[in-house]
Amino acid sequence: MPNDEMKKSNDINGLRRCPQGSDVGVFGRSKDFVDSLTASFIYGQAISDLTHQTLEVQRMLETMDKEETDCLKAQIEKTALELDAKWAIAARMLGIQS
Repeated sequence: MPNDEMKKSNDINGLRRCPQGSDVGVFGRSKDFVDSLTASFIYGQAISDLTHQTLEVQRMLETMDKEETDCLKAQIEKTALELDAKWAIAARMLGIQS
């Protein structure tokens, strides 16, 4: 059994240690893959919902007459600002410079 001085640390190998000690063997890092895959599905769904909301607001703006627009102007501006903020968050979350 090698002594502690001869063992390489995980820092040298560029690896992180799992607190449970389950990061060994062929599937040792598979939990990271599952976490990344799950996150990508969640991000994808969030972007899809945000796109749907944006298109819905645009459709409403295009089909409203002047009376409806005047009545709902404050709400439309508020919704537009909220959508812009959500898009900015989504861009930062995905590492896109906006």
